[in-house]
Amino acid sequence: MITLSNDWIWTAVAVALAAGVGLLLVFRRISGTRAIGAVLAIPALLYAALLNASWSARLDGAGVKVDAPFSLTRQSGAIAWSDVQSVRLVQSGVRRPFWHLEIAGDGKTLALPVQSLGRDQIQPFVELVLSRSEASAQDAAAVRAQLPFAVGRASLTPSVRLAGDL
Repeated sequence: MITLSNDWIWTAVAVALAAGVGLLLVFRRISGTRAIGAVLAIPALLYAALLNASWSARLDGAGVKVDAPFSLTRQSGAIAWSDVQSVRLVQSGVRRPFWHLEIAGDGKTLALPVQSLGRDQIQPFVELVLSRSEASAQDAAAVRAQLPFAVGRASLTPSVRLAGDL
């Protein structure tokens, strides 16, 4: 079984920033437009912390399961390996493109943020998904062709932790 989860440090950063903004509001007696901005920033930062702390994905013998209970953009659900219809490596975002591995089947499309993994983990992880899902040769070839681009864009400091054996 392999699990993916966000690194706790980003949750801590968002909570610390929200607390800092709250303290500024209380002790500096900020008023006017700055106070409105600060009041709006606190829930946004806390939502970011909640979103980051609650997202996880699991790959096991049965299939893929993604838990994103508070996400507005990521779909939660589970897809059995036998129900996988396609596996694609897609780029999303405009200003700062980001690579996701999309697994579609059973009426759902689950996205796994492969670019957030460590550079040395992306290729074995993607190959594992391709082999388990028995993706079509066409899907597998397309994913393997795009893989160098995703690895090239990957951060040197991964923000998603991968636990388990590849």
